[in-house]
Amino acid sequence: MAHIQRYAPDTNFFFHAKSPEQLPWRELTDADEVELVVLDEVMRELDRHKANGNSRTARRAREAFAKLDPLIDDEFEEVLIRESGPRVVWRLAPFLEPGRTKPDVLDLSTADGRIVEQAFALQQMIGNLAFLSNDRLPRRMAKAVGLASQKIADDWLLEPEADNRDKEIAKLKEELKAWERRSPQIDVDLVKDQKAIERIEGSIWRHGPLSNEFIDEALRSIQLRYPEESSTIPGQITVISERAIAAYQLARREWLAKVRDHLERQPAGLNFAKGLLELRLAISNSGSAPAKGLSIEVWVEGAMMLVNDVVRDKFFAPGPRMSLPKPPKLERWSAFDMYRQPILSDSLSRVHDLIKMPSAARDPQGFYWDYEERDGLMCKSVQGTCEDFRHQVHDVELPVILCLPQDEHEEPKGCLHVRWSARNLPKAIERKYPIRLTFDWLDSEDAVGQLLIEGNL
Repeated sequence: MAHIQRYAPDTNFFFHAKSPEQLPWRELTDADEVELVVLDEVMRELDRHKANGNSRTARRAREAFAKLDPLIDDEFEEVLIRESGPRVVWRLAPFLEPGRTKPDVLDLSTADGRIVEQAFALQQMIGNLAFLSNDRLPRRMAKAVGLASQKIADDWLLEPEADNRDKEIAKLKEELKAWERRSPQIDVDLVKDQKAIERIEGSIWRHGPLSNEFIDEALRSIQLRYPEESSTIPGQITVISERAIAAYQLARREWLAKVRDHLERQPAGLNFAKGLLELRLAISNSGSAPAKGLSIEVWVEGAMMLVNDVVRDKFFAPGPRMSLPKPPKLERWSAFDMYRQPILSDSLSRVHDLIKMPSAARDPQGFYWDYEERDGLMCKSVQGTCEDFRHQVHDVELPVILCLPQDEHEEPKGCLHVRWSARNLPKAIERKYPIRLTFDWLDSEDAVGQLLIEGNL
């Protein structure tokens, strides 16, 4: 006698599984024959989906009824799917008793609940039956009522298929991309160590203030290096007025005060030399049209400041250096001097050229950066502009250099904002980069002491 295994397929078997004649039934059973029993509630679901246009579910529902109609309209008891290995057939489930007792745990207001209940009732009637489904909830319901179930293996399922709506959406996306390619497409990335980043994290070097004891000891050392001048020079005849001696002693006291102030500011200089966080803002136009009147605004929120790279490179390259103030000279006149050289005060040592040259006309395709404080070293914002920013003409990079002022002692938090707009862009775009930095503390006294020993202060 042939061994028969019966399965009640869930609706998803019809929609998403490969054709029954192609499936490896031997993976589930060694029976000689497999009967696929179609439940009334499953047919109701197929009927509901068959009119949904040309979607895959509608198409497969119609294909299923083309095969099942002989069971419904003719006198066939089964429809043969495969002749052997095992033999596979379709059958319709017998009508169930309407007044049958139904499990209380099933929600019969849902299609899943009704399908599982019918499969359970059929199992109670004929015995040898398993529920066949790929969906988790129906299998969980089957387990709750003691109905044997079998999961449809993933490799039994069809590959995802785009329906007409998906194809229409894909077409619209392609048209949108084509339109974007005919428009400016400004790409802005914040780059650190050759990689685009989404947030500013990590640590920065930090030097704390020098102690008064260290400054006093350093000041004594500097005074030994530059001792107070004597009023006489051995072997020479000099003339020194009382006024000159008094002026020299006053100037030396002022010099020592300047040296102390210079030493106190050394940690700030070291922080500026070693505690900067250097990033790059990479800007390009991947669209086919130039951006008209492109504006890039960069500003920092929180304690951090932006460093003006032009001022930094001009006056502090390769890093800020603050040489010790020069000690004053005692004004004297030697009988052997042919000329007397006047001593100029610090305030008159150099006169800056205050005449402003007229600014050159800007290149329409050039990119120009204007810092909030044009001649200052640190500020909170910078704006870049280009009147005609073209595709593939040039990429632009702005050095984004972040610095924490010396009087700030909390670990820096905040946000870097970047916003760009152009006359032929539909709207301004803004990107935010959270700042979360920690301190990597260095020994200020050791660093300044080393500079004193090496004579670099």
